[in-house]
Amino acid sequence: MKTILAIIVAFIAAAATLSLTTFDTFTLAVTQQQNFIAQLKSEMVVPPVTSNATGVAYFQLNMEDDKIDYSLIVIDLDNAKVAHIHIGKEGEKNGTVIVTLYKPFKPPRHLGRILSVDDNITSDILEGPLAGKELSVLVNFMNNRTTYVDIHSQEYPNGELRGQILNRTSIGSSSTLYL
Repeated sequence: MKTILAIIVAFIAAAATLSLTTFDTFTLAVTQQQNFIAQLKSEMVVPPVTSNATGVAYFQLNMEDDKIDYSLIVIDLDNAKVAHIHIGKEGEKNGTVIVTLYKPFKPPRHLGRILSVDDNITSDILEGPLAGKELSVLVNFMNNRTTYVDIHSQEYPNGELRGQILNRTSIGSSSTLYL
């Protein structure tokens, strides 16, 4: 009888340990990888401008590699000068630049009328008040909806497209954005 009881106790302990390990692994996976998105529109610029251009920026955090991979895709934008991540809430006046996503030295791919830039963000390229800080500081700003993407062009040097960066889980993982 004591042997059966010992086996049952050992089985329960093993199941509990496996349960906690699985939960911890799942929690670790969720905290290690996050997805963010910004839908870029001219009416989001402060003050709003009139443009046929639209775009989207996708960001994927992987703390294991200590970087954020991103894709910036824009349609119908002529003469893009620069693209940044700024600090600021939706509708607020233009904030401080904290990351440069595109400059002419980062060659874009032109696919017809589509501009596409793929790159990554690491802590060593953070600018302004985030210079010298950990990448987690940028991620906190992104999670708090206090960052946005702004694309400047020859025609609109103060910004032609803008979009607040949102955590994909806060808008639903199956959201569809149209360019």
